[in-house]
Amino acid sequence: MRNVRFNVRVIDTKEPAQIGLAPMAEGQYRRGDTITLSVVYDEIVANRNNASLGSISGLSPANVTYRGGEGTNMLTFTATVNQDSYEVDNIALMAQKPIGQTVYDMAS
Repeated sequence: MRNVRFNVRVIDTKEPAQIGLAPMAEGQYRRGDTITLSVVYDEIVANRNNASLGSISGLSPANVTYRGGEGTNMLTFTATVNQDSYEVDNIALMAQKPIGQTVYDMAS
C-alpha cells in the first residue's frame, strides 16, 4: 500500500467552556497596581475582536485589557486597580467570563 492518502475532517459542535480562573496571588492591592487574570477553558480557543471581561468589583472594565493566549486553553488579561484598596477574591472571580461572544474553539 504505497501512496495511500487519508483525509480526515473533524467536526466539532461543542463550544469551549470556561472551567476556571487561574488563581491570582491573594492579598491586598492598591490603586494603580496591575493584576493578571487568566481564564481557563476546556479546549484550545481563538479570540476574535479582542475579548474583554465584564465588571469586576473594584476593577473598571475600561481598565481590563486582553493580553494574549489565543491558540492555548487560557486567555490572559491585565487590569489596573482603580480603588484605594483591593483584596483578591479568587472565588468571586471564578464566575467571571469574557464578554462579547468573542471566544471560539479553533475548529470554528
